[in-house]
Amino acid sequence: MQHRLVARSAPAVYAAAGAWLLLVVLELAGEGGVIRHDRLLQGGPPLWLATLLFVAGWQVMVVAMMVPSSAHAFARVDSARELIRFTSGYLAVWTTFGLAIFLGDVGVHWLVNSWAWLAYHTWLIAGTVLVATGAYQLSGLKDRSLEACRVGPSRNGAVHGLQCLGASGGLMLLTFAIGAASLVTMAAFAVLMLFEVSPLGRTIVKPVGYVLIALGVVVLYGPIAI
Repeated sequence: MQHRLVARSAPAVYAAAGAWLLLVVLELAGEGGVIRHDRLLQGGPPLWLATLLFVAGWQVMVVAMMVPSSAHAFARVDSARELIRFTSGYLAVWTTFGLAIFLGDVGVHWLVNSWAWLAYHTWLIAGTVLVATGAYQLSGLKDRSLEACRVGPSRNGAVHGLQCLGASGGLMLLTFAIGAASLVTMAAFAVLMLFEVSPLGRTIVKPVGYVLIALGVVVLYGPIAI
């Protein structure tokens, strides 16, 4: 049974590996801006096109960073039709989340451009995101979502996507905010999220939260670029 589940998880692992390869190729070709919201919004294409480019790049990020943590859930799907349905629901949840934070970032850029004080104190944004993500690491919702992912992932792609969003949405937000500029940083977050879903992940969730809060407080204290 265990061998069968491992074999069924292979397509998800291959998809994640292919997504990482594509990210590397894009970066080497100088096209890494498709996952860099700052490049898309600052002197980039019109908003409608920037949104489409971001959504495309976000799909690649989700497959690369989140699918490895959900390989055991993909392995429970029995047929190709169910796999398509599961994957569609899973990606729909993450796409909605990605659009929400991207459009939220549009608002942040507008606010920075409209408010001179914030333009001179932009480190407050990064510090706030760090503290908020760290606080979420300590929340009960984070714990319950991780437990759902570990013990009994849903066979419904949208439901499992919501479980994963509850488990890793904070870290994906942090990746979006300060990590997408570096594939190494993205890989580090992906490894962290994968470890959190593992049976040993309980040992690291809260320490990571405390570290993020401490780092956020340091960033809030003064002009530190992240």
